[in-house]
Amino acid sequence: MNEKITSGEALLKAREVEARVAERTDELKRANAALETEIKDLKKAEGVLHSIIEGTSSVLGEEFLRSLVRNLASTLNFRYALVGELVDEGRSVRTLALWANGSFAPDLEYPLKDTPCEHVVGKDICVYPKGVARLFPKDRLLTEMGVESYIGVPLFDAGEKPIGILVGLDDRPMEEHTARAALSVFAQRASLEMSRKKAEENLRESEKKFRNLTENIPIGISITAEDGTILEANPALWKIFGCDSKEEFQRHKIQDFYVDPAERKRFIVAVKEHGMVKDMEVRVRRKDATEFPGALTALAQPKGGGEMQLISIFQDITERKKTEAELLKAQKLESIGALAGGIAHDFNNILLGVLGNVTIAKNYLPEGDRVYSLLTEVEKAADRAKNLTRQLLTFSRGGEPVKEVAPIAALVKDSAALVLRESGTSSSFDIPDGLWMVEMDEGQMSQVINNIVLNAEQAMDGKGVIEISVENIAVTPDDGLPAAGGDYVRITVKDSGPGIPERLLNRIFDPFFTTRQKASGLGLAVSYSIVKKHNGFIQVSSAEGKGSVFQVYLPAVRKTAESVRETGKTVAAKAAGMVLVMDDEEIVRDVSGEMLNILGCKAVFAKDGEEAVELYRKALKEGRPFAAVILDLTIPGGMGGVETVRRLLDIDPDVKAIVSSGYSKDPIMSDFRKYGFSGVIAKPYRVSDFSKAVKGVLEGECTA
Repeated sequence: MNEKITSGEALLKAREVEARVAERTDELKRANAALETEIKDLKKAEGVLHSIIEGTSSVLGEEFLRSLVRNLASTLNFRYALVGELVDEGRSVRTLALWANGSFAPDLEYPLKDTPCEHVVGKDICVYPKGVARLFPKDRLLTEMGVESYIGVPLFDAGEKPIGILVGLDDRPMEEHTARAALSVFAQRASLEMSRKKAEENLRESEKKFRNLTENIPIGISITAEDGTILEANPALWKIFGCDSKEEFQRHKIQDFYVDPAERKRFIVAVKEHGMVKDMEVRVRRKDATEFPGALTALAQPKGGGEMQLISIFQDITERKKTEAELLKAQKLESIGALAGGIAHDFNNILLGVLGNVTIAKNYLPEGDRVYSLLTEVEKAADRAKNLTRQLLTFSRGGEPVKEVAPIAALVKDSAALVLRESGTSSSFDIPDGLWMVEMDEGQMSQVINNIVLNAEQAMDGKGVIEISVENIAVTPDDGLPAAGGDYVRITVKDSGPGIPERLLNRIFDPFFTTRQKASGLGLAVSYSIVKKHNGFIQVSSAEGKGSVFQVYLPAVRKTAESVRETGKTVAAKAAGMVLVMDDEEIVRDVSGEMLNILGCKAVFAKDGEEAVELYRKALKEGRPFAAVILDLTIPGGMGGVETVRRLLDIDPDVKAIVSSGYSKDPIMSDFRKYGFSGVIAKPYRVSDFSKAVKGVLEGECTA
């Protein structure tokens, strides 16, 4: 159906179309304007990036970082730009390049807490287009610098570990789009440069450390060619060979320093065969021709044409070889000492049969009897034999001192005489009556006198007179001696030898120190140790050309030898009771039984610990307990004294046990109470020694 349209309606429709066209035209104009703006921004961003790339492409390191922040700030029209590295375990940033107000500013370090950078490190790009100072009021730098806008991007190393930040700041609101594009692109470049810079710094630091190490280490390091040309050497090496400079050392070939050129050839063959050698011992010589041993470790480094370079480490092992030789001597001495101790142990058991039976026999004879006199001579001979076993025990260096109060005069004379018997050196003695007694281990103290007198005899080359004196002395704190004060017996040994240089005086008691080729260097060290264990001390004075004086101070007991002199027949008062004797040697059991009979005691015998424990248990059960037990410390193949007394204490906590031995490396003889014993007696012993020990234990006194 056709409709009739009026002119008014047509006009109205035309106007509507016109309005719609105008509206679409405006929308198109706005879209075009926006597109134009975006294109301009992109062009500007491209210009910024191009500008920065041009300004930084040809530089590295610090110069690159400075160029980066300068161009970044200039192109984006920022007042500030910086690149910084993380320090203080990531808690702070230290700037590597800082651009501020048209010039470079001094680098600074600031903490990350409460700053916009805290939200950037290790995270993502962070932008505050305006008002950043108000958002971070605790960041005083933002306020001081008048910063309005901020953009920061994190920097990472190749392992995605945070290493720093790249930041732009301005006192006006920021064009975010352009800044984002610029920083995002250059964050990667800056990260690479910082990683490279860090690696370079680490390399320099490593090289510096290595250089310092090679320059200062007391071991020779070298690089040599196969033909012996010295390519590189550290100071330690050319000094070892007596050269004054590396240049002087390098004028030689390395084989020039070998005593035997064949050793160099063997070394080259070994390196070629195995690729390296380790601790190869060689004999070499210094520039002045003195020979010495060395240890060589080397690694082959192949070069072109089948040649190789050798990276070597060299040590002068003179002292090591000396130490090894001394240790070998010490091991030999230890082996001989163990043998000597074993011989002394067995011999003491035999000697106990002689000395013990002689003193037993003397108790059945009047002192004026001819047989009594003959037995006294036998006793003296046995005493000399006892002194010899004491020397063997002393040589074995076994155990802590087993001390008893005894006179010192005879020991000093006998020990000195033993050393000088076959020597051309003689001795003079000044030993007055009335000397105080000393609490000592006679065997060990005899060794001290032996060593000091031997040292004097060797210093005098077997000629002249050694002056030996003994005296009582009261030490006071004012005397300047290493003792608080008290009564001492002082033994002085004076020689007229060449003396000891002052520079060596403080070393003479060091183990293995000696100035003589055939000496072990142990004598004075052992003497010092023994005297110290006796709570005494040694003083030495010497001057070159005037001889030496050794003075041994031993704590004294204010009793004199004369006041406690005994006759060979002295026996303690009668005792009573049944005593168990455990010893694997029949002769020891027989002698001990006779001595117990003299004391009025009944003896029961056991060959080892198992038998002793069974006998003790049985006697206790039958109501006739042993008054005391005497236990040999060592039973070959059986239970010895220590285990036996432990078992007896389990049976009877009140057991009274005496430990007896002719030899022991353990401290049991000197510290017997610690192991449950009530007394101690060393073999070989007289009736008087035996009765003193037994009666002391029976009366409840710990004896030593």
